Amino acid sequence: MDGFVDLHTHALPGVDDGSDNLEESLRMLTGLREQGFAHIFVTPHHRLDSWKGIEPEIVLSGVRSLRRGLSERNLDIQLYPGVEYDLDESLWERVVDRPGQAGYALVDMGFWDVPENLEGLFGRVQDMGVEILLAHPERNSKLCQRKDLVRSLLRSGIRFTGNIGSLAGYYGKQIRSDCRALVKEGKYWAMATDLHSPEMLTWIRNGFKELENLVGKTGIGELLYDHPINVARSLSEGKP
Repeated sequence: MDGFVDLHTHALPGVDDGSDNLEESLRMLTGLREQGFAHIFVTPHHRLDSWKGIEPEIVLSGVRSLRRGLSERNLDIQLYPGVEYDLDESLWERVVDRPGQAGYALVDMGFWDVPENLEGLFGRVQDMGVEILLAHPERNSKLCQRKDLVRSLLRSGIRFTGNIGSLAGYYGKQIRSDCRALVKEGKYWAMATDLHSPEMLTWIRNGFKELENLVGKTGIGELLYDHPINVARSLSEGKP
């Protein structure tokens, strides 16, 4: 293992509610490298109400620009393109043009409700041969209360991808509690930072310590490298 994998960041400058500019992006990436991350995905929102026009080339060109900045600063980071999709009935159509054409799609189902046809929406994407990475499931309290649905999603191959900051209480006490429970029950396939700003890095460091306390070094290896490195290896562009 040559460094951890972060599947979920908003380090692409000027496209969503993450980094505002190149210098801020590089500060974020530098902080992640200091935490041990060497493989980092930039995954801007692909929301239904805003930023919907983010085209694959915008992501790919942004990655190329960030790579040049990393090279100029001699930062040893492998950078990869991605998108965080909002969930709706059009998900299967939108993932067709995912940047980098990874065999996985990062999906945000929202925080307030559970769609009635959740498994069907995911299944349509899976039928295309694309695996679902479910972003921060701990932040949807209704999903966490439905243990039967959680089990069903996991049996169907949905990969739970938690936020490390959740373990530090960044999103509140209940989300921290739900995240801890999912970690202890072995429900996560991977953990990621969902980093939006340099100011979040302290929370990520604290959450990382909490994660290591819960799963140990072996668990850290599985959640931050052994599983998520497969996403990087599935890319048609920017392979490690």
